[in-house]
Amino acid sequence: MTDEHVEEFEEIPWSQLIPDATPAGNRTVMIAGGIVIALVVGVFGAKLLGSGSQPTVVETLSETVPLSIEAPLETSITSESAPPTTGPAQSVLYAEADLMASITPPSDTVVAANYVATRFVREFFTVDGDKAARPNIAALFANGIQLPLPHGQEGLTTYVEWAQVVRSEINPDGLDVTVAFQMLEESAGVPEVFVRSEVLEATIALIATQDGYAVGALPNVSPAASPTSIAAWEGVDSAPQAVIDAAIEKIGGFATEGTVIAQEQLSGGAWRIVLLAKRADGLSWPLQVIVPQVP
Repeated sequence: MTDEHVEEFEEIPWSQLIPDATPAGNRTVMIAGGIVIALVVGVFGAKLLGSGSQPTVVETLSETVPLSIEAPLETSITSESAPPTTGPAQSVLYAEADLMASITPPSDTVVAANYVATRFVREFFTVDGDKAARPNIAALFANGIQLPLPHGQEGLTTYVEWAQVVRSEINPDGLDVTVAFQMLEESAGVPEVFVRSEVLEATIALIATQDGYAVGALPNVSPAASPTSIAAWEGVDSAPQAVIDAAIEKIGGFATEGTVIAQEQLSGGAWRIVLLAKRADGLSWPLQVIVPQVP
């Protein structure tokens, strides 16, 4: 008896024997694209076959679909089937450039005039023994005249602590710029001890030149206008303790403690509290604090 060996043959398509050279990413995109096309065809087919009384139901894409495919599909479907929705109102934020655009900057000529005037005041009224100060100041004048200046000579020292343009007026030759300033003056009785002068105003006559402005005359100096005196204010009301605590808390970044001097309730219900704010170094200032009405 002989054993018969039966051979079986299986046919395999040649396409399966050839390695797939398509990148994995492209295959994913192609599969996702096929899903998208099928879904879009289904949606439009449902619109054509469905009745007008039954709304079309659109299913959302699976989470496995890449975001790059889902985003344009969602936009296309929403624009065809979903009604437009109105979102909540959002606050408008203005850029700093937009806010600054509403402020008119000073012209270049005004900036140049203010610079020359403040520089002249600082150098003219600062006497610190610098021998180079005299020719530097003379160079600021229109005709470069040499004046009997105290600069470069021995004597008491003065410094300009601050200088600020307060107003300017046009004259036939240029501008009259008024600069407010204050000096630190060495005490005659106690050397190297400086005291502040009163606030002064110097009017500088500027002449327009090809390079900008030059000083056309010696400055006219006078004491600055004194602030208008106001009647002493004393509040006679009695604020709740919560208002007092709120006022003291508001000055916490400046002072370590505060003593109430006066209290007054305003017409709108808020409180004006005057405190003597004392700092850790022992100095104290009277400060005014407005506290809103406490419910």
